Amino acid sequence: MVKLGFHLETYLFNPPFSSVGTTLELLIKNKILKHGAKIVGSALKAGLSLTLKGHHHTEDNQFSVLSSWIPYLYVNPRDPISLEYIPYFKHRKTMKCISASRIGKYATQISLGSIATSCALWYSSKPYHLIPTAYLVINKYKS
Repeated sequence: MVKLGFHLETYLFNPPFSSVGTTLELLIKNKILKHGAKIVGSALKAGLSLTLKGHHHTEDNQFSVLSSWIPYLYVNPRDPISLEYIPYFKHRKTMKCISASRIGKYATQISLGSIATSCALWYSSKPYHLIPTAYLVINKYKS
């Protein structure tokens, strides 16, 4: 619908999002180390994708078109299925604050899973779980 110019008001409750970042969040306790690891991870992911660009095709235009659609995302920080959206959007803000928004935007458009699939199977997979923008509502109440 977004491609046709129709921005439907959307409310997503605990949408699934799995990532290596979830494991990273659990293993590293120091906030500064977490942010540093995510920044380095974004740079590495963007660099790896650019290096393998012949094998992995990123849908830049599709991501940009989707950026104009802003759904409401309701997530619970204790829900392992959707918990990764919280650091995902915080990291996007961090990358913007340190003037690395271009790297952050590029790294956001890809996932390590889609890179691995592209390299292993010579098949271009699209990371459909990535949402460029959202109104993030975090449930602070006990489940």
